[in-house]
Amino acid sequence: MTNFNLRKELIKKYDELFEKYSLNRPLDSKKIALNVKDILEHFLKDKKKPALYANGGHTRMLMADFMFEMKNVKIIIDNYNQENESGFKQISDDQISEFDIDGIIISSYKFRKEIKEKLTKICPDIPALDIYDEINARGIKLNADYYYGTHPHQLYRTINKLNKNLESEEKLFELVSLYIQIKDFRLAAESVERLLSLFPNETYKLLLGDIKEIREQLLEGYKKIGSKNVLLMCLDGMRRSDVTEDNMPRLMAVINQKGYRYTNAYSFSTSTFESLVPVYSENYDLSTNYYNHGVVDASDCRFIKEALKQGRDIHLYTDMDKHIEGEGINHCGAFQTITEKLWEFVMDALETDNGLFILHELYETHYSFSNPYTSGDVVFEGTAMLFDFLPAKGGKLRADYIRQHNDSLRYVDGIMAEFIELSRFKIFLYADHGNLLLPKNATLKDVSEIQLSCSAEWTEIPFVLIGEYIPNGECDDIVSLSEMNNVVIALEKDEVPIIPKKKYVKCARTQIYNPDFRFLYREMGHEENLMAFEAFVFEDGKKLIVFSNGLKKLYVNEHQIFDDNEINRIYDIVRDQITVLGA
Repeated sequence: MTNFNLRKELIKKYDELFEKYSLNRPLDSKKIALNVKDILEHFLKDKKKPALYANGGHTRMLMADFMFEMKNVKIIIDNYNQENESGFKQISDDQISEFDIDGIIISSYKFRKEIKEKLTKICPDIPALDIYDEINARGIKLNADYYYGTHPHQLYRTINKLNKNLESEEKLFELVSLYIQIKDFRLAAESVERLLSLFPNETYKLLLGDIKEIREQLLEGYKKIGSKNVLLMCLDGMRRSDVTEDNMPRLMAVINQKGYRYTNAYSFSTSTFESLVPVYSENYDLSTNYYNHGVVDASDCRFIKEALKQGRDIHLYTDMDKHIEGEGINHCGAFQTITEKLWEFVMDALETDNGLFILHELYETHYSFSNPYTSGDVVFEGTAMLFDFLPAKGGKLRADYIRQHNDSLRYVDGIMAEFIELSRFKIFLYADHGNLLLPKNATLKDVSEIQLSCSAEWTEIPFVLIGEYIPNGECDDIVSLSEMNNVVIALEKDEVPIIPKKKYVKCARTQIYNPDFRFLYREMGHEENLMAFEAFVFEDGKKLIVFSNGLKKLYVNEHQIFDDNEINRIYDIVRDQITVLGA
């Protein structure tokens, strides 16, 4: 049974909040993000040696938000950062002609006009892209960086700053406005309650009542979503060791009550694209170069084909990365927090009794674990924790990431537990890969060699099934995310997924080309770990890693074993599954 009226009422009440209480309306993040992505793709499609101009925060955001689109960028032009070592080739204006650059992306809002004038003088024949000129030409007028006021990292940073001054009426009201913007009505209500305690007035009482009413209706929406719907919920970077009674007690209580949990599950790779692209397409042969594609065609994904066959409405909430595309697939196309994605899901799911939804939660569980709880100094950005060790970033960890991680788990724990507890539809809860988490005072010397390839932190993931007919319990068989198509098709057919028992699973990673990673691996003396590899993980804890040059390494419970006979014995077992040699 669809619930159009509840959906309509939720949208109406949410929109009324902004006019009724003079709240700042959020910018159209979907339109902004989609246009930036399209502009970059169009400019870079024929560029073999593109460069970025300006090496600041704007560049870090671009490289994180549009990682796949920017993968060929290896040169950064900046006249003021020449002393900073990194893997990217950093050059000054007078060196541009030496590097055969065939396109320059101006990575600055504030200084873009000056940069454009300079480039017109020194290299008029090299195409230069001003993202903001292009956006303006499309009818979108921005007065700041594309991510300002809409991007989760930026929103959480602002919330963090506002939380430092909870005695100011103006700051508290701005905080309420931000929580409403990201659709976190619980924290919005708590902030209004603080406002009322410090600055009591009738307007705040009415605001609190309206927020609580929306929250109650949203929770009712969770309950009313039809049981035939299927939600695939990926918690990006979530480690298996994170989903425990100690770290996420509320979520674990719900899973123990209504879920079936695989306690020995592995991702296929150590990054999103390299895990999900082969899993969706079921192409695990490195010799086919599947990793050169950032998206899978719907015709190559069995569970999407089954959904289309069943006439399901298909919706993806995967920020700017579609992962799967094809006719009949609706992509939200915006950078969103976990609560924004859940809101979008509820709005769509209330309109159908026959939907397939993929919700890819990212910013809260992936580095740098952005969240509204962490107080004090924080670093909220994308990319990778190891990049903090670059000389350009100070050569040491810039924040207490364990604290940020734990605070983020607390935040996600409450959101997920409440959501799953009230739901009646089918859910597959998993991660695409894990995370490397280092203590505040860690140095490069504290990073072990296996952490540079496929340690447990990177590959051990949660894997949970939830549904009215799914038995409650757990299984300790070794399983892989590569079973995803079989699992989802079973859920689509209202069947209990059956995963055949296996002796081992395979993980894989392609060669690392990112200049900053290459720089760091060389600094650590572990360049061989830059090579592509396939890892075969056995139930008894043995892990054989085979690199593209034929090098073989054996680990038992993460400790390297130098036993040629055992290495060769295990190699013979997996020989027919090896595709990495020469990749």
